[in-house]
Amino acid sequence: MAVSQEASTSNSLCLEEKTTGLDKLLNKRENSSAVVLNNLPTFQDVYPQIIASVIISLIFLQNGFVQCFSAILIPQIMDEKNELPVNKQDASWIASLPALSAPIGSFGNGIIMDKFGRKKGAMVGILFIICSWLLTSCASSVSIVPTLCAARIIAGIGMGMCPVSTVYISEISHEKYRPLLLMLNSTFSSMGILIVSLMSLFLDWHSMAACFCTIFSILLCFIVFFIPESPYWLYILSKREKEKETAEKSIRRLNNNNELCENQLRKLFETKSRLNDSNKGEDSAANINFCCRIQRRLNDFNSRTVIFPVLIITALLLLQQLCGVFCTVFHAVLIFKKLGAVTVGLNSYQILFFTGLLRFVISLFACVLTRTVARRKLIIASAFGMSLTSIAVTIYQYFCSNPSLISNNTVKSVSTIGLSEHTKMLNVNETDLITHTSINNSMHQWIPVVCIGLFICLSAIGLLSIPGSLIGELLPTTVKGTCSGLLITYLYLIVFVLVKVYPFLLDIFGVGIMFLIHGIMCFITILFTYLFLPETLGKSLGEIQMYFKK
Repeated sequence: MAVSQEASTSNSLCLEEKTTGLDKLLNKRENSSAVVLNNLPTFQDVYPQIIASVIISLIFLQNGFVQCFSAILIPQIMDEKNELPVNKQDASWIASLPALSAPIGSFGNGIIMDKFGRKKGAMVGILFIICSWLLTSCASSVSIVPTLCAARIIAGIGMGMCPVSTVYISEISHEKYRPLLLMLNSTFSSMGILIVSLMSLFLDWHSMAACFCTIFSILLCFIVFFIPESPYWLYILSKREKEKETAEKSIRRLNNNNELCENQLRKLFETKSRLNDSNKGEDSAANINFCCRIQRRLNDFNSRTVIFPVLIITALLLLQQLCGVFCTVFHAVLIFKKLGAVTVGLNSYQILFFTGLLRFVISLFACVLTRTVARRKLIIASAFGMSLTSIAVTIYQYFCSNPSLISNNTVKSVSTIGLSEHTKMLNVNETDLITHTSINNSMHQWIPVVCIGLFICLSAIGLLSIPGSLIGELLPTTVKGTCSGLLITYLYLIVFVLVKVYPFLLDIFGVGIMFLIHGIMCFITILFTYLFLPETLGKSLGEIQMYFKK
């Protein structure tokens, strides 16, 4: 009995000795009068957070590069003039392989960001993307298919690691600016699509990969090295005492206002205290065996604050993809060609560029809206607009495939009594009638192009960006890395299946039927969002967790 008491006393002393300087500092602050911000922080107070968020969000430029690159690459390598050994089956694999390999990156990066830090997880993802662009640059006509497939697999792994920026931003940003900063991911993804669309007007796929994408990726990796690590990871998840002491320095680098620093440090201490309270009565980490550690980790996932957010995000990500958000970007050029985009006076690449430009502008507009407009309203507005445009494409395609349903007296008259007699009856010049008819045809052909362009652009308001950003907002810090990896793995498996089969579905059903399906799924998304998705605007991460505990 005495030996047991001595061991207990010894363990207590050891634990006291291991208390970090930051723990003591925060305990002292907690016992003193609470520090409360009298006013919300200004831009001047939090601009370091904004700079760090912008830098790490640049990784999503690469996401846009990888997504849109297939829309540029596939038509060029399948062009008969190039005489490259690429068939339709090879092209579908090249387009869809990033989505297949992305789960490897997302799952692996969930472990990396929890064990080694958010910043290191981002840098590992960028290194994979650099390797993919270098390999793409080395593709030759002899081994083009295996080389491009390998490059796209590596690119997918890097793309799967991109959501680390969502976790990082949610942990370093103040709740006033968090919705705006989380929207940077979709904004930069749209910018990446726009940049690749613009470069396609001047460079072929090989030059683009070698001269532009590779150099940009190397510069990005260098810049990310200088941003501070997430203080939440440093203090709560890191196992090294030295890194825990660095958490206060990280908070001071990210906040210019001393009062704001005090407030953030107190919140950090409260979060740590809640975790310690939940582990009361358990043995110290040094004395538990491997099975106990596994059991403790599983207990972290078996709670309302994890289960309900995961179910909501899982359903929303599935609906997002069934609405056609990614498929229409991966196969944009193919869709425009099937709609006869060349006949409206622009080639498919020019239309892709203008669509990307409009989408980027709308993404910027959406960033501004997130500061004042509820997330639920943005998703509902985005899905509603997408449903209307997709159904408009379906109606147009239906009437085009059934010309007898179109009430066109001019065409009927011409087919019935002949062009010459018809022009005499109308007392008009025959050349003018032909010109008028061709103009009408050209105007009609613009309708589906404009509708699909609006469909892609309206997705940027909410449905493209917000479901992914919810991973950083709804999930608890203790499981955020692992759960985000699993959820992104799930997302990209869906993307792979849809992107792989989408060209064949277009051949079987046509553009009209596919967009009818997208429109129906958009309406289902509106209903799901209204019934199940909680609002996060203006709420701290702690307040969001308390919502799920009720």
